Amino acid sequence: MSTKIEAVTNAIVTIRTDAKATIKSVVAGLTELGINTDSLETKTKILFGDSLRVLLDTLVEEEKAAAAADSLTELESLKVAIELTIQSASSSIFELGNLLIKAREACEDQKEFLDWTETNFNIKKAWAFKLMKVSQTFSGEPWSKVAPSVLYTLSSQATDEQMEEARKLAEVNKLDSKALKQLLAPTLPPVKPVVVDSGAVQQEASKSVQQALATTLINDIHVEGVESTGPIVQPVAPPAVSPTVDNTELQAKLSEALSTIQQLSARIEELTQPRLRTSSDMPMLPQFSSPCLYARLGLASEDAGDKAKILEAFRALCKAGYGRAHEAFPLIDEARHELIHAGEAVAA
Repeated sequence: MSTKIEAVTNAIVTIRTDAKATIKSVVAGLTELGINTDSLETKTKILFGDSLRVLLDTLVEEEKAAAAADSLTELESLKVAIELTIQSASSSIFELGNLLIKAREACEDQKEFLDWTETNFNIKKAWAFKLMKVSQTFSGEPWSKVAPSVLYTLSSQATDEQMEEARKLAEVNKLDSKALKQLLAPTLPPVKPVVVDSGAVQQEASKSVQQALATTLINDIHVEGVESTGPIVQPVAPPAVSPTVDNTELQAKLSEALSTIQQLSARIEELTQPRLRTSSDMPMLPQFSSPCLYARLGLASEDAGDKAKILEAFRALCKAGYGRAHEAFPLIDEARHELIHAGEAVAA
């Protein structure tokens, strides 16, 4: 983007968002950069802004022609045009919001204002409140270069801390939809499963059981020709057994013990598997699909304008299992924002 185009773009944003800026100071700044300002209308700020837009279009066309001469690729040319369009759209959103605020002040009440906006511009209630909210919250720098959709989401969902982080990103021109998603729902670190060496567990358990069984059983074995001198205490290995001694019972008990060990090892492995949290399995209640917003949150009609009760009901539903992982969350979230915005508009 050339210096002249950037200067004219900044001039459009300044004249439309900064109430303290004057036409004379903006014209002087453009003239210093060697930009021809003879075609600019200077009678009112509205006419001046429109003529700046015409001048910007002219400069863009001139840059496109120059870029074509310098073998600028089509994607690079489109990138320039898209950046300018986004900036122009953002500044227009701010201006439209400011004009709606003035229109609201000129009307007798909210009903007259909403009827007027819908009749003349087909702007519905929710859209009008969003435009005014964005204009009030994000006027001036560094928000002028941020896409309107990002600003809408910020105004309705971000906390004070998240808003401050968003401002830092906007100041370095890095606040886009991807960055916003990461900001509002940061990625949690992966859960590391606990690895259990079932083979080692089984081997250790088998060793302990075998030693215990051997200690008990060997004391009961009578070896012909050998006189017992007392009880044998925890031998390391069973003594040699005469071939004439029937050790079938001992082998059967050892086999049974090994089978028990294998079953215990399998149970240990099952119990030590990591349990990962899954999405909420709370039921989808009929109230969440109701067109009545306060009914979605389980509120009475007299509480529909109380911000504290709206937030309390919303948090209670999230705590009960209807958080971001549940399909009902977008519906109760919409109800929360619309009721709060409507209450703020009535209070204003």
